[in-house]
Amino acid sequence: RGENIAFIYRIAPRVKYTANKLQFCFEPEYTAAKYGKYLNEKGKVLNDGESLPAETNLVHAMRFLLTVTCFF
Repeated sequence: RGENIAFIYRIAPRVKYTANKLQFCFEPEYTAAKYGKYLNEKGKVLNDGESLPAETNLVHAMRFLLTVTCFF
């Protein structure tokens, strides 16, 4: 599963804060992928609507991660 993906990217910054023996981390993650039904002769996804109908989809997801660590 992947020959019909035009592109995919992920952005996941992380913020850490330490207070004495506690550490708090927050990480939002955004992932997006564009895939299509039709491929051209080079195997790339057609997304311009020229020779065949452009049936491409952009799917995305957002995830949040929060961690608390206690060091002893």
